[in-house]
Amino acid sequence: MRNIYNKIKNKKAISFDIFDTLIKRNCQKPRDIFAIVEKVFNETSDEKIEDFVVQRRNAHYLALEKSEKDEVTLNEIYNNLPYSKKIKEDLQKIEIDTEIKFCQKNEKIYDIYQFALDKNKEIFCISDMYLPKEVIKNILDKNGYSFDLKHIFVSCDYKVSKKTGKLYAAFLKNIDYKANEILHIGDSWKYDYLMAKKYKLKSIHIKRNINNMHHLKYKESNNLADNIIQNIINNNSLKIKNSYQKLGYELLGPFCLTFCLWLNKLCIDEKINNILFCSRDMKLMMEIYNELFQSHAIKNHYFYVSRKSLVLPHLFENNDYDEVIKVLLPRFEGSRKVTLEEVLKRLNINVSKIPSNIFEKYHLSLNRKVNGKDLIKNPNFIDFYNSYLTSYIYEETKKQNSYFKKYLRELSIDKNTLVVDCGWRCTMQKMMAKYWAPNIKGAYIGVKTNFEEITSKNTFAFLFFNENNDYYNKLINGFHLLVENMIEALHGSVLKYQNENPIYVLSEPHLENQEKIKNIHQGIKEFINDIKDYYEYIDNLDEDIYINNFLRIGTNPTINEAKLLGEFINEDNTLTVRKYASPNKLLYYMFHPKKFKEDFTNSEWKIGFMKRMLKINIDYYKLFNLLKQWKGRK
Repeated sequence: MRNIYNKIKNKKAISFDIFDTLIKRNCQKPRDIFAIVEKVFNETSDEKIEDFVVQRRNAHYLALEKSEKDEVTLNEIYNNLPYSKKIKEDLQKIEIDTEIKFCQKNEKIYDIYQFALDKNKEIFCISDMYLPKEVIKNILDKNGYSFDLKHIFVSCDYKVSKKTGKLYAAFLKNIDYKANEILHIGDSWKYDYLMAKKYKLKSIHIKRNINNMHHLKYKESNNLADNIIQNIINNNSLKIKNSYQKLGYELLGPFCLTFCLWLNKLCIDEKINNILFCSRDMKLMMEIYNELFQSHAIKNHYFYVSRKSLVLPHLFENNDYDEVIKVLLPRFEGSRKVTLEEVLKRLNINVSKIPSNIFEKYHLSLNRKVNGKDLIKNPNFIDFYNSYLTSYIYEETKKQNSYFKKYLRELSIDKNTLVVDCGWRCTMQKMMAKYWAPNIKGAYIGVKTNFEEITSKNTFAFLFFNENNDYYNKLINGFHLLVENMIEALHGSVLKYQNENPIYVLSEPHLENQEKIKNIHQGIKEFINDIKDYYEYIDNLDEDIYINNFLRIGTNPTINEAKLLGEFINEDNTLTVRKYASPNKLLYYMFHPKKFKEDFTNSEWKIGFMKRMLKINIDYYKLFNLLKQWKGRK
């Protein structure tokens, strides 16, 4: 860039190539434009056409043969298409509109253009192109470039091209500068660099295909929808400066898009008339869904609910100890150490209102850390629950049950209602289906639990459902809590319900992750804003591209990605607050092996922990699975 700026300073005038230099298309190749033209025509016309991509390219070759010139006009091309006059007129208009819509400024070259303007250089553009000069000016104007028509040199106007060099001759003949006073910048080695030099212009060659993306792994595809999305991301990624925003733009944005497209199709197929997006994880998805589908979005609400807020309403309906275990056990699996106070908070019980001698009576310690599974199977704890807690919480469970049922009535839940959440164990749908809304349906990113018959037939999963697509289940297993953190709303979680407005009571929001989450969400929203104008063209996405790229960050992160996400705080209300993957240096652990064992065990994202600690390129996902197998055998 410094080299280009220095050369601009030393020249009186600057000329730019247009396509792939000043302008980038939001598709992979020019022929993609022809595929879009056919798609739009067939969707808007009573008559239908086939193989327009082939017909359009053949028409160009025929026009050149008949003309025997270097270039032809768009009208001459269309005269060689085998359609009626009316169809050709419609197709030509669609092509021009599509070209204008799919063109955007090249962020890197736009900076060079602005620098040349600031240095008071006279600027021209030169292009081998069949589009009329007026259309090209429209494209340039739309993207922030300011050119008079007399400064735009297009091959079809002169019937000569840069390929032969004759367009450079025509250009020099019509301007007031000598060739050695001009710097030409373009992406073609042959026609913008060597041929310009042949005509004595100073020239600079720039790369045509530059990967501007930090996180998305570009995958060339024959799928038009994927070409559009990947090129939009690549063309716009440079404008995203913040690291967390870039993460949201390149990885989470496409993932959220594919989820919402799947969700919309599911709602149509299942005849859903009411969607409940669960707090806090699905607030962003609701905003994306409504942004994408706008006027034809299905009626939806933001559902203020949490596992914690349903504990007391649920225990009023069934408060035997087995139900308590079902509520508690998923949160205290494995070797995690907890205190009795944390368990009681999970049950939404105000510990300060229980006399301290009660704990002494049942030989329980409020703050001593023990294995979670051991605690809830402890006979003293079971006795404490059956003899004391059930009567203590009766009135509160009765009130909470009443308030929650009132809230459900306000939401107009019926058999065509769909509750949308991250998923995993789907506790809330199970509770609701069992006691309050037996026919409620659920849609999730993934489901890793067994269901009673009452809910299994009404449950749908985007990535995996138990053994169905176990590959995705295993991939997300090591960082599913981090997934929740990245997409969750910034408000606190729902604690309980009340008999007033608002009917829900929220906890104070955690502040540790807010700035990171805000930036990730901003990047996601930027992506959705950039993609929404192209929504009509992306109805056939290869979901696996965006799913695998998103899951890759959890299973095979770069060092930078491991640092970005490893700094997230686990914001579970009842557990110790700690970072997901923030190890000490390897040298420190070599002298403090017990500390390594403690830190590694407590890390919620062990793959990220190992990547940050070792920093070498190995398959950490495979290593993670080997460690799990070794632990299981042990």
